Amino acid sequence: MQERHSCLSKQEIQELEQWKIDFPELAARALRLLHDDQLPQRIRKLEASDLKIRKKLLEHNIPADSARSGTVPPSAENDNVIMLRSRRLFSRKWLRYAAAIVFLAGAAFIFRVTTSDKKPLNKADVVDAANDILPGRDKAVLTLADGSKIVLDNVAEGQIGRQGDISILKLPDGALKYQEDQDNPAAADAPVSYNTITTPNAGQYALTLPDGSGVWLNAASSMTFPTRFNKAERRLSITGEVYFEVARDAARPFIVQVNKESTVEVLGTHFNINAYSNEPSVKTTLLEGKVSVKKGGETGILLPGQQAIITDKITLEKNVDVEQVMAWKNGFFNFEQVDLSELMRQLERWYDIKVVLQGNLPEIRFKGKMYRNERLSTVLNFLEGSGLAFRMEGKTLTVQQHK
Repeated sequence: MQERHSCLSKQEIQELEQWKIDFPELAARALRLLHDDQLPQRIRKLEASDLKIRKKLLEHNIPADSARSGTVPPSAENDNVIMLRSRRLFSRKWLRYAAAIVFLAGAAFIFRVTTSDKKPLNKADVVDAANDILPGRDKAVLTLADGSKIVLDNVAEGQIGRQGDISILKLPDGALKYQEDQDNPAAADAPVSYNTITTPNAGQYALTLPDGSGVWLNAASSMTFPTRFNKAERRLSITGEVYFEVARDAARPFIVQVNKESTVEVLGTHFNINAYSNEPSVKTTLLEGKVSVKKGGETGILLPGQQAIITDKITLEKNVDVEQVMAWKNGFFNFEQVDLSELMRQLERWYDIKVVLQGNLPEIRFKGKMYRNERLSTVLNFLEGSGLAFRMEGKTLTVQQHK
């Protein structure tokens, strides 16, 4: 794909790279343009729109550069109205053109790999349309206190169950909400029951707890929680990866038990816990507030932007790339400096596949972002130039060094 951006100067390449940093969402959207059959027609429409705008500006003696910068020569009130409208149109136009430029420059600039061996990918081995794998989506199973199960992705919105005086609601956006009966004065003394929400591979889900705390579960994760928190604390347990936005309650600390080995304690804060059993460590990353991480007799205090890495001890990391940590919750893959094994573990969970790494594979550190709603074939096609070849058999992906 190198020849696709050979027309760009070194300065233009640097500007393009800076644009990707400044507008990551647009860069990700540009990836989708690669698969848009209507792209040529869209570009022609943009060009036609540009000509119309320029003609209108010239009719009112407003230079295009002035419309973009906002410096307009004195003119009638109507001219000012046209200028303001044109500024909005130009703003959208240049952002759309920027996305098109990224497309024309080639996806290798958005998703690229750094490796000593950059042979082209053998396209014959990439997933074809007949056995392509769809990305994950919102799906989970809720297990109630009596052991009965509700498949959340199959039920309609509205009240889907009750646990004592607690209503379980499925909201229009698909998320789950536990809502206490505020009209029942005896509710606080009612017996506590426990529910468990579990996401499979290729699943994710969001819910709101009775105290108003928001919870987002990544694929292959679970959370067991009381339908009502007691007066002393708010305690629950998780596996996998879960993001919390905890409602502040100074009287009741929020305590998360992680894999039955460590705990995270907060009063009100935003944090992410990655505790997959096949990852080398448990990672708690703080976005807002303050948390205490405990394992055995060891304790670590986190401030925003810091991460606790838990193995047989607790290690604190400062200035963590929070955007990368939260990419999954925001609908992205962020593979910045991710190695091959970690990247493939992410694909296993999100596409519900098994990955087999075969032979002596090159040491690779990946870069870039992608939407998580792409098919598996799209992800693999963007690994061009990495020195890897792929073979898909059923739901098993074999990764080899390209020969």
